[in-house]
Amino acid sequence: MKHISITGDLGSGKSTVARLICETTAYEYFSTGALQRKLAAEKGMDTLQMNYFSETTNAVDDYIDAYLKNIEKDRNPKVRYVLDSRLAWHFVPSSFKVFLTVDTQAAARRVLADTARSSEAAASSVEKEAENLLERQAVEARRFKKLYDVTYRDLANYDLVIDTTHISPEETAARILEAAAADEAGLSPADVSQIRAHGQSVNQVLAQLKSFETGFPYLKLAGSACAGKGITVLSAEEEAGCLEAWDRYLETPGHRVVKFVPASGAASRMFKDLFAYLGAGYDAPQTDFEQKFCAHCGCFAFSRELDETCRANEGKTLEELAADGAYKVIVENLLTAKGMNYGALPKGLLTFHAYDTGARKAVTEHLVEGALYARDADGNVRLHFTVSPEHRALFEAEIARVKEEIEEAFDARFHVSFSEQKPSTDTIAADAQNRPFRDGGQLLFRPGGHGALIENLNETEGDVIFVKNIDNVVPDRLKPTTVRYKKLLAGLLVSLQAQAFEALRKLESGRYSHADLLEINAFLEKSFSVQNPAFATMEDSEKAVYLRRKLNRPMRVCGMVRNQGEPGGGPFRVYDEDGCVSLQILESSQIDKNDEASMAMFREGTHFNPVDLVCAVRDIRGRRFHLPDFTDPKTGFISSKSKNGQELKALELPGLWNGAMSNWNTAFVEVPIETFNPVKTVNDLLREQHR
Repeated sequence: MKHISITGDLGSGKSTVARLICETTAYEYFSTGALQRKLAAEKGMDTLQMNYFSETTNAVDDYIDAYLKNIEKDRNPKVRYVLDSRLAWHFVPSSFKVFLTVDTQAAARRVLADTARSSEAAASSVEKEAENLLERQAVEARRFKKLYDVTYRDLANYDLVIDTTHISPEETAARILEAAAADEAGLSPADVSQIRAHGQSVNQVLAQLKSFETGFPYLKLAGSACAGKGITVLSAEEEAGCLEAWDRYLETPGHRVVKFVPASGAASRMFKDLFAYLGAGYDAPQTDFEQKFCAHCGCFAFSRELDETCRANEGKTLEELAADGAYKVIVENLLTAKGMNYGALPKGLLTFHAYDTGARKAVTEHLVEGALYARDADGNVRLHFTVSPEHRALFEAEIARVKEEIEEAFDARFHVSFSEQKPSTDTIAADAQNRPFRDGGQLLFRPGGHGALIENLNETEGDVIFVKNIDNVVPDRLKPTTVRYKKLLAGLLVSLQAQAFEALRKLESGRYSHADLLEINAFLEKSFSVQNPAFATMEDSEKAVYLRRKLNRPMRVCGMVRNQGEPGGGPFRVYDEDGCVSLQILESSQIDKNDEASMAMFREGTHFNPVDLVCAVRDIRGRRFHLPDFTDPKTGFISSKSKNGQELKALELPGLWNGAMSNWNTAFVEVPIETFNPVKTVNDLLREQHR
């Protein structure tokens, strides 16, 4: 950490700013100006007279210069200074050098209002004081040029120049600290400008770079969540109650329900095997995947579109091309811009299911689903899709194309909105030495993963929000099961929320008994598996504070499917930082593979996360929670990637349903495997669940 030297125009606020920095950091304050004013007072002079006196003798300058030179000589200092000095930048060249400028009139007003400058001659007006300041500045400049052959007002001498005319000392201090930290990390002024243009602060980027060095801690497991111990298995009677609760909620005016669907990103991974086939040195399909696709290329919901594309581009039908063995031509017409361009489109815009009345894309299936379980009493269905900027217009066009037909079929009015992942949620990439990775001299920022969507979710106007991935949809004949369990999860959510609000009202009123506190804690343990080993030893007042803190949080109910080999994070009971146990959805990377006890718990897992969530995001007074406040920043991920053939480290933010919701109240409910039908590869569309 370098010393910070601050100089500048008279009245620019350098002393105030220097003291502010020292008050909020470990830096210590050193001021040559204060020392000079002390010497002037001892001689019965004001500071202007002292400046003229100093032109006749080197004694004052030699005394101050020696002190600064000693600071520079000490290469392993125990103390780091903020040097409030005209020439510290010159005598301590290793310091981070700052110059503050200010409009002369503004400087004069500041000096006149500064009672600390009582040793200076009082001016009769702002104009007179401005003249005094300019005269003092000129005298100092001559003296410094004569003694040291330096031009201290040459801004090229400094690492940072700030005009303080219209900004507060606090903002100036913050800018200096940020720039000094950037300099320490090897970030140039151009880097800082790029960071700010990306909507981020230097401190954010420095924290990300620090994460590459330290990594992320493994989570401490209390056990896997299983049926009866963290995962609720609803009885027939409880299911009926949840369905009834959700119907009542939808029928009650004023409730705003939204379906939130992450839909950004291209579907290129869905077609990676076919891209590999296009680049292979053979024409006849070789792998099992290739052979399955080619043998059934006429059986997909998109096959009619593919046939029309092949006719237009090749002059042959899909069937004729297949008979000729021209499978690469078929794949090329499917994936590339020459044809349907499916390799560059997002999953939401791919045709998933075929019906007698026509085919539907994934995005349309979400509209239909929304009408079946999120339609309010007035017929409104609200959906929000997160999309990539390059695909937004395509989504809007597709919604416009099908909206009227779906509205008529389901007697609904759709309100569809879109948002994009914010650049401010991107993360910086690092090289193997954990330094900023550069691409053509520029810092490289990468999307921070689906955890970045907590910002989009935070801005979604809803009371209850369903979260479901774009590719987990089924044809109409299979929708009843999906719809039933969506309603069950939502009904349980609003029931739990009502109970939590009742408990909070009692706690806030102050009219509760010891038995009430025990009952509320039992609700917390039973409904959300939140356990506090210290609860029994707390005083009642402490119990009430603890319960209010735990209940006043966003809430989610998550469907969990019995593990049958499908991909997905797992449900676990985890120790939080405060010593409590809570329910969390973990990825395998968050578990210490070298800890046998943790691995035993991991292997005991019976369920996985199908991304089937219903969320309540308002507090007891109807105010939206600020969701980023409830994330756990220590649950990010570091992965290895490459750019232009160079290896790099990528930082992913805490996952949307993992660490981004770490400090929510969570309930897990067992749902059947029939509710989970993702499309990870194109051949998944051949499964019975998508036919």
